[in-house]
Amino acid sequence: MSSAIVLDDFDITPDEFESFLKVFYNPRYSFYELDQPVEEWSAILKLANLWGFYNVKQLATDELQKLDIPLVDRIVLYQDHDVESALRLPLYVELASRDATLDHEESSRLGFRTAIVIFQARERLRSLSTGGRSPLPDDVDAQAAEEVIGTLFSALPPVPSPPMSPRMKNMGLNGNGSPKSGLNGFGNHSRTSSSSGFR
Repeated sequence: MSSAIVLDDFDITPDEFESFLKVFYNPRYSFYELDQPVEEWSAILKLANLWGFYNVKQLATDELQKLDIPLVDRIVLYQDHDVESALRLPLYVELASRDATLDHEESSRLGFRTAIVIFQARERLRSLSTGGRSPLPDDVDAQAAEEVIGTLFSALPPVPSPPMSPRMKNMGLNGNGSPKSGLNGFGNHSRTSSSSGFR
């Protein structure tokens, strides 16, 4: 029986595995000069978490903490590889506190659960002075609200439809057993991302 590890079985590239080995085959312990530190320490974190090398995972996390990584990239990396919540919580705070709200790409990358928590946190943080309520300004009416919501929906990228059989096409169905919708994008943007949120 072979004891070889087939990297493809774990969705691991040879470059990622090479980076992982540098931790063990290094002439000076805790001294590392990597050509691409963000990419390589990310790969080391991935494999250390996958294979239960907890000391190596801590080492990778410590090294990543020293590097300049965009906020959402860091959150996604830490979520994907179960970095301790004590390190993720300040990142969520920073994201919820920034001036700009999440855009669609960031929300998709973070996953449904995390994105919802960030949106809720933004809402609550900005309404603390009013007892948790965030009433609309007096000069914002229903028409203005419709325009804003319509603009946001129209800006969403389309969700790919599942492939249809010729029979379904002839029946005029949308792939879900219901007639094709002509609502200009409304109701066609559900997402069920399973990315992990804060635990």
